[in-house]
Amino acid sequence: MRSVSKRSDRDLELSTSQWRTAEDIVAVLKPMITLTELLSQENNASLSATVPMLMNIKKRHLVVHEDDSRTTKIIKTTLSDEMDRRWELKGPGLEISVYISAAVLDPRFKKLSFLSDDQRDEAYSVVAELAESLTDRSCQEESDTVDPGPTAPKQDAVMAMLLASDEDEEEQDETSEMKVYLKDFTKCNGGPLEWWKKNEDRYPKLSRVAKRFHSIPSTSMPSERIFSKAGFIANKSRSALFPTNVNKLVFLAHNFRRIRQPQVQ
Repeated sequence: MRSVSKRSDRDLELSTSQWRTAEDIVAVLKPMITLTELLSQENNASLSATVPMLMNIKKRHLVVHEDDSRTTKIIKTTLSDEMDRRWELKGPGLEISVYISAAVLDPRFKKLSFLSDDQRDEAYSVVAELAESLTDRSCQEESDTVDPGPTAPKQDAVMAMLLASDEDEEEQDETSEMKVYLKDFTKCNGGPLEWWKKNEDRYPKLSRVAKRFHSIPSTSMPSERIFSKAGFIANKSRSALFPTNVNKLVFLAHNFRRIRQPQVQ
């Protein structure tokens, strides 16, 4: 401050206590920069990591200690309370939110260790039911577009129903995709999208749900970047551009780097 401030601007110089306060603020907020950058990514799936990262930063960084300064205690408490309020981390229904469903479908966080047993079971049930629903809908759409072939005799269906046993149902339940997936310890090194691309054939039902959730950004930052680019393109000197051309220019500006990158075989 002394090297850049004028001698007359004595009121701009910070006192020793103010410097300590600034240092306390920086120490608490520094990890928040990394958290913000990770949640604002658009090239990597970030929705599934949202709640786990928030829970981790609350547990590992925002816990108030006795030796913390008064400023540090206030900032930690305020940040923790705001996270709970804005992300509804302590409210009812967390286990059925899109953030938790995405975390279930991320091999890195599928154990949901930050939830209670009841919340965890409910989260698994929500994803499993959604997978079945999407599968039924897909089968229905396919049946509507394909000519029906000869149907099997009704007697076969009746016989299958009469001869079905409880053991068959239990075995089918035990081999459900969700249970097999939860016991799968295959490493996820390249992110959830790459993992599901490699394991799509093993979990066809769950992969449909995974594609939907992992394509959702965790924040509005990616869309805000597009609006910023549109503002630079549709300026006063380009006021005569047709809307279709503006859309094309925005698309090219946003995807230019990806278009130039060679496709990896």
